[in-house]
Amino acid sequence: MLKVMEPEAFLFFYAKRPETQRNLELSRIFALEDEFDSAERVYFGKEAERTENREENAKRMYELAVGKPAKEYSRRVSYSFAASLIQLLPEAKCLQALKRLGHVETKKEEEHAILRLRLAKNWAASYAPDEFRIRLLSLPESAANFAKLDKAQQEALKEFAACLLSSEESEAVQAEKVRKLCAEKNVPALEFYSAAYSVLVGKPRGPRLFSLIAALGQKEIASRLAGKLTHS
Repeated sequence: MLKVMEPEAFLFFYAKRPETQRNLELSRIFALEDEFDSAERVYFGKEAERTENREENAKRMYELAVGKPAKEYSRRVSYSFAASLIQLLPEAKCLQALKRLGHVETKKEEEHAILRLRLAKNWAASYAPDEFRIRLLSLPESAANFAKLDKAQQEALKEFAACLLSSEESEAVQAEKVRKLCAEKNVPALEFYSAAYSVLVGKPRGPRLFSLIAALGQKEIASRLAGKLTHS
């Protein structure tokens, strides 16, 4: 079990209802890790629970799980994001991307990130449901899937790809551009994202598109969204 989750997250699972026998659903390890991360943020005052009682419970469970909490809070990379990233990039490049995106700034955060990337890699290989297993398609594979899209979808992806190549924009700005493009091309947003994922990872769904762009680089993504066989 410790090949796919931190010891403290594993103990957190049993701290939730210590008097009850519980079965750990391996395909949903990411959900438990999210709960642990949330309790950690609550403990250090980085997140608020909906009620005072829930907040006290979260703090108590966190203390039971970690034993002696650290003096200062160190962020952890989302387990789901780590699982997506480690399937697309080597560990060293994952770490570079996380630092570039501001997810890792301190030595402790780097230690957390490296461990979580390795655990998430093991989980993705052994227990992840099919929808969590991804790979970045090669340019020829992306171009083949692009050719299967209808004209409106192709035009919307091409225009968004051109936007990515023209300037570095925040995720919020990129999202707004997608919204406007979908309205202009009369392409439903869900259709746009499904088309984008089909040319990037060969599936109708995937990791959050804008996080993917930020992690892999705008040029890497733009070439695929435009249906090109080579990078621009």
